[in-house]
Amino acid sequence: MRYSDRVTFIKKGAGGYNPDTGRHEKAEPSRHTVPCNLSYMSLDRKRELFGRIDRRTAVVRLLRPYNHPFDYAEIEGRRYELLSKTPLRSESAFYFEEVAP
Repeated sequence: MRYSDRVTFIKKGAGGYNPDTGRHEKAEPSRHTVPCNLSYMSLDRKRELFGRIDRRTAVVRLLRPYNHPFDYAEIEGRRYELLSKTPLRSESAFYFEEVAP
C-alpha cells in the first residue's frame, strides 16, 4: 500500500485575554501533516454504511496510529469532519465526511 497522499489534522487554538498586552488575542490553529493512503467511497458503499450519498466520504489509512486530539482535517484543500475511527495494531483508518464551505 502506498502512502503518497497527505492529510492535515487541525486543532483549533484557544484564544483569550493576554494580560501582558491587555488585549484579546486570536490563537493560531496547530496543524500536523502526515502521509496517508487516501481513497473515496463509492455511492453504494456510502448508502450501506451511512444511509446517505449527498456528501463526499474519504477513507484515510495511516501507517502508524494517530492518537492526538484534533477538531477537523484537511484533505486536498478541503475540510473534512471525522465520522469514524478504526484503530488497529499497526495502522489507523479514519472515515471523514466533507463539510460544505
